[in-house]
Amino acid sequence: LSNGGRRSDVRRMLLAQGAVLGVVGAAAGLVLGVLAVVAGRPLLERLLDLDLGALVVSPRDLSIAAAAGVVAGVAAAVVPAWSASRVPVVAALAGRLGQPGRGRSMPATAATVLAVGGLVLAGVTSWLWAQQRRTGAGSSLIYPLGLLAGFGLTMVALTVLAPSLVGLAGRLGGRLSLTGRLALRDAARHRHRTGPAVGAVMVAVAGSVAVAFAVASYDQRDREQYTPILPAGWATVYLDSGFGPGSVSGSASTSVSASGFGSSADELAAVRSAATELPVTAVTPIATAQIPGQAGTYPGSVSAPVPPAGCRTSTGREAYGEAAVAVGTPTARLVTGAGADAAAAALAAGRTVVTQPCLLRDGAVTLHVYGPVSMTDPAATASERTVRVPAVVVAPQLPGDGLPQVVLSDAAARTIGAVGSANQVVLATSRVPTAAEEDRARTALGPLAPTLQIERGYGAPYLPGFVALIGGAGLVTLAGVAISVTLSAAEGRADLATLAAIGAPARRRRGLAMAQAALVAGLGVGLGVLLGAVIGLTIMSGLDGYPLVVPWSTVLVVGVGVPV
Repeated sequence: LSNGGRRSDVRRMLLAQGAVLGVVGAAAGLVLGVLAVVAGRPLLERLLDLDLGALVVSPRDLSIAAAAGVVAGVAAAVVPAWSASRVPVVAALAGRLGQPGRGRSMPATAATVLAVGGLVLAGVTSWLWAQQRRTGAGSSLIYPLGLLAGFGLTMVALTVLAPSLVGLAGRLGGRLSLTGRLALRDAARHRHRTGPAVGAVMVAVAGSVAVAFAVASYDQRDREQYTPILPAGWATVYLDSGFGPGSVSGSASTSVSASGFGSSADELAAVRSAATELPVTAVTPIATAQIPGQAGTYPGSVSAPVPPAGCRTSTGREAYGEAAVAVGTPTARLVTGAGADAAAAALAAGRTVVTQPCLLRDGAVTLHVYGPVSMTDPAATASERTVRVPAVVVAPQLPGDGLPQVVLSDAAARTIGAVGSANQVVLATSRVPTAAEEDRARTALGPLAPTLQIERGYGAPYLPGFVALIGGAGLVTLAGVAISVTLSAAEGRADLATLAAIGAPARRRRGLAMAQAALVAGLGVGLGVLLGAVIGLTIMSGLDGYPLVVPWSTVLVVGVGVPV
């Protein structure tokens, strides 16, 4: 400006710098991101216990990410460019870059009004969205867009307001130590660099905290809805071929199974071999009731009706769906636990064992019998009939909703034309198997390895997501603080030299840098946590079926650990 340049030249220069930095940052981010995925993929698969499949690199998605980086670089330069273009020439030459001149309160006032307006818009939108869902009027895209617009305006306004907040913080340091007062004075004088750093940290932390609220709600809902299929530590293996028609004690089928084993007897041998690698106390094939058909048909099935409302399973969950039906004494002994002898006696008398009392009516249980279905005629439907068989309730049942609730005796099965076909083997264990034991068991199972399921409880499936959120917020905060403190050290060489000249120890100068870092990180993270909490609670309150959960551990780690 002192050489005749126009203020628009200053703005264009700083915007161009933002674009260049955006391009460089986007390119580096793409390279580092791809490398991180390739290097961290095995660890992520182990944490999630999932096979993520083939790695797909999408040029379209990478281009969108790169464009977002460039736009972010330009957007980050807008406020500094606008502020720098308004600095008086004399103030710039004197180094007073944080004093833009007259009218500087107007942008702060406008930004405050815009921030409040954005929050009001988001709050009203969330309330209307919740009302619409309660009335069952369906959903509309206008509500998510309204939330996005409201919170977007709030973030932009707080970013514009960040330099003013830094200046306000500078006025509150009168009671601090000398180091703290110097740090606050420096931040207030050079708010042109401190403000954007605070804004960047705020936006990153707000996004992380908002997503953490959503993830915590999802996690709580999934935890409440989780239903164990077996007692803790037990395992089950699903067979591809089954034993074919007949009871589990009969001769094995010689048909080739889909798994590649020669017969279902080979599958059972593989299961017993795998059981030696686990702390197994008993191996019990489950004989599911089926209706055999002619060649070229799928066998039919037998099931109990949907339980009435209020019916509870052995795990305390409300029962839903048709209950599974099995055949044979081994299965009855397994599912009835301590009542195994009573169950065996009932089956020997030709009666059916029921483990859910609500399924029993007038001493009998109602069963739905579905006939075989043609393999060649997709339009063919299975015949269906309802039968009632004498039954008794035997308790207790082992906790686990993956076990049959109804067990037929051989006589009752013959009466309705059903046979027992083993398509599942349950492995009772003395404790929860270790990961190494599970790996050895899967190796012994061969092609049946994917069907092995070990009941380990709900676990922590969202833990990698929480770690990623905390890590992302920490990296952005660290980068923003490092840039701000480095610029402060470069621009404050005179202050540091003065401190050294008057005998200030090196500890004082290090303390100055730490106080500057604490100001940027503390103010940015504090605003980000508050804004992210508002965003998360507002969004989740507009969704039905999701509890409002505050992820205290994540908030504390981000709000306290990240600045430290």
